[in-house]
Amino acid sequence: MKDYVIRRYNGGGGLKITGASLGTGRLDARRCYEECRIKSNRNFNIILESWMEPGETLEDTLSIEDEWAINGVSYLKTII
Repeated sequence: MKDYVIRRYNGGGGLKITGASLGTGRLDARRCYEECRIKSNRNFNIILESWMEPGETLEDTLSIEDEWAINGVSYLKTII
């Protein structure tokens, strides 16, 4: 699962789609999970994917990625 947000470009007329920590964006993760569960005749895996803007440094990016992973897994536990 990969969450996302849609924002205006520099307050102007364009749109920018970027990632978000699972549960904080526009993806209805609960509904996606429920639809998959209903339509699947067997157990399945969920892969949590982060799609983020890079931070100022590699360390910043990795720190954000860790935070999103922890938050995303916590959110998934409320769904499953």
